[in-house]
Amino acid sequence: TTTTTTTNSMTSSRYTTSSQSTTLYVSAANVIENLSDTSIFHLILMVSGYDAILEDLTDVTVFAPTNKAFEKLDPVVFTQLLNSANADSTIAFVKNHIIEGSYYLASDRLRQVHNTFGDINVLVHGDVMVNDANVVSGDNFGTASSVHTIDTVLMFSATTTTTTTSTTTTTTTTSTTTTTSKYVTIVDVINNQASLSTLKLIMDVSGYTATLAKVENITMFAPTNGAFASLGSIALAQLLSPSNSAETVVFLKNHIVMGQYALPNPELHRLRVSFGGLSILVNSDTKVNNAIVVDKNLFGTSSAVHTIDAALILSATTSTTTTTTT
Repeated sequence: TTTTTTTNSMTSSRYTTSSQSTTLYVSAANVIENLSDTSIFHLILMVSGYDAILEDLTDVTVFAPTNKAFEKLDPVVFTQLLNSANADSTIAFVKNHIIEGSYYLASDRLRQVHNTFGDINVLVHGDVMVNDANVVSGDNFGTASSVHTIDTVLMFSATTTTTTTSTTTTTTTTSTTTTTSKYVTIVDVINNQASLSTLKLIMDVSGYTATLAKVENITMFAPTNGAFASLGSIALAQLLSPSNSAETVVFLKNHIVMGQYALPNPELHRLRVSFGGLSILVNSDTKVNNAIVVDKNLFGTSSAVHTIDAALILSATTSTTTTTTT
């Protein structure tokens, strides 16, 4: 009878810390992964590599920002958190949400100032607030850890300093038509444009970079970092999630047409269908559908890139998802 009761409590939606005598070890990372509204925080843990560290940490409390908490962030900052090249500053951000000691939300111990692993001070007010963040869901327990979800990120001096120092240094990189012996792929062109770093990241995460590098005689209308920022944090997180790679690849293909075209070119003034099935029309060499051309005529050996200020919206992606055509 005692065994049956223990099994039932372990299958409940919230982990309990009462006499964990089972063989199942539940880490704070496991708790975050299994909560429905912390998927973005879990993705950030994975991108930075800190999920493996958190897996081994015991006797800790994590104040985990919900997905809606990340919606409040500047999308440019949010994109930087999801860029593996910024892993050190992202880890500093994550550490700002972790303190030593596994505490119930009602614990008197949380009523005193704690210094986080990221070296900021945290104080819980009346079980409902952590600094300026509201508690959404308290007392989500692992074997030797506690997770309390919050509606606002705990601000991060380490990341913001990175943001201010690593903002676009030179967006005006000009591309010349390559006539050297080196073969320049469309991926090379994208990698050399500071304004396309988010596009590069999305391509890498989706696994499409290697494929695109082999494709010749194409033109890509490439959304800038600002274009992706305007999509918002949730849409960006979906594009940057490895589990959505098939849909993300279709989204990327919606920006590519067959043929290497410079602008202006009358050939682009008639309706074309992208590799992803989206209809594309260039108007007066300054607009692609509803997006405005920012930089044009960035050439690879057998490709062309024109940057645009808005993503070509994902209607083709959703229709592809429902009809499952590739």
